[in-house]
Amino acid sequence: MRSKRNITRFAYESTGFKGWRVSINRYGETFTQYFSDKKCGGARKSLAKAEACREWLDARLENAEKITKLKKSTKGHVVGVSRITPPPTRSGKVNVVWLASWPENGKRHVIKFPTKKHGAKLARQMAIEARKDAEERLGLNRDVTIRKSELENIRKDLQDIVNKAES
Repeated sequence: MRSKRNITRFAYESTGFKGWRVSINRYGETFTQYFSDKKCGGARKSLAKAEACREWLDARLENAEKITKLKKSTKGHVVGVSRITPPPTRSGKVNVVWLASWPENGKRHVIKFPTKKHGAKLARQMAIEARKDAEERLGLNRDVTIRKSELENIRKDLQDIVNKAES
């Protein structure tokens, strides 16, 4: 028997465990459950129970109540905004620029704001504003998580399913 999506065959010699592990990572949370051959009545039965558990968990996580919130960055740093100092030109001038960048339709978009033209503070502020406009327009820089109460219910229900499967 081969491993399947999110299901792996496990055999621990130190504890004598043989069975299947279901492990799913969604929205920053990991859900892991083991199905023992001994408790489930054989390798095929434990695999069937692991597959049923995976299907249930996939469906439950997909329908779970989710929260969308802005990602936080370190103090003073703005995601997608950077200061670039390219090598000097032939005449020896250094043209420092502030960049705003973001992904859109599979391509990286970049807007440059030269400090020589706008000044250092204004160029940085313009880059930040350009990035924020892109974030709002495209819904970038957001974390999606499952509501805590929903997460607790899923973990409890998962444990109930496993206990029922093993008895």
